Amino acid sequence: MESQEKSDKKNQWIPANIYKTSFYNIIEKSGTYVAIYNSASGAIAIGENFPFEVECLPECEIKALVENGFLVNSETEEFEQYFSTLEFKQKSIVDFFTIILTTACNAHCFYCYEKEYSVKNICEKSHIKIVDYLEKKIISLDKFVLDWYGGEPLLCVNEIDKILGCWICNHQYQGIIREHQPFIEGSFDLHIWYSHLNESYLLKQQVHYQDAIDLNMKDHQLSQNDQIIVESQYLPRCIHATLENKTMHIEIEKQMSLKIIGNTTILVESKTNDEELEMKINPDFIT
Repeated sequence: MESQEKSDKKNQWIPANIYKTSFYNIIEKSGTYVAIYNSASGAIAIGENFPFEVECLPECEIKALVENGFLVNSETEEFEQYFSTLEFKQKSIVDFFTIILTTACNAHCFYCYEKEYSVKNICEKSHIKIVDYLEKKIISLDKFVLDWYGGEPLLCVNEIDKILGCWICNHQYQGIIREHQPFIEGSFDLHIWYSHLNESYLLKQQVHYQDAIDLNMKDHQLSQNDQIIVESQYLPRCIHATLENKTMHIEIEKQMSLKIIGNTTILVESKTNDEELEMKINPDFIT
């Protein structure tokens, strides 16, 4: 008696005006069978009767059809519901960025069709543009993935450090003389990529520096009239980074050369022979 009551409750009828068939149902008939695909949910159902006569279906079947999107509430605006769901999915999608570092490759695959292409590597201007682009993009992203592509990208592993981790660009510098002491003044843009609690961030800061140069000079004091030529042997790079008490400490290595061009006094000593020089003059030269 008790099991009969449960069976009747499970198969009780539901009024037809509560549900309607989904707009996204796609129907294909084959003989007496009907295949239904719902493009919004991706579900597929196979049956013998369509359209559904909701008033003739038991509650368990109606529940299955609703869960898979074949039936929706009669008051549901499917367009609005679908686009709100799509917008949510787009926000949760992980964005992928592919960066081509080089077309060079050392794999020598026999099936490669790019052997005849000339080798090209990423340049300094591209570094700056990539970082600026990513800096604008990742602000609105929860997650993102960087894909290194080539050629063989590991042939340019140093270029990866310039884009990820700690990268330095826009290095500007000049030499000056102050109180007879040479100085190198300069600045560069520091980009730091870091992750915290599964979130990625980019910190950008401009760093200014002033380095005093010790020179061993004899009997000369530098003045503003002296010319200074400064050259950077390579782009400044990060060699160590630590995080202590919410403060990031970064060790930067750079190598500069300094040339000074100034006025020089030279003492020239002249010597003459004790013997008199005979000057042979041709008196008929004019005539």
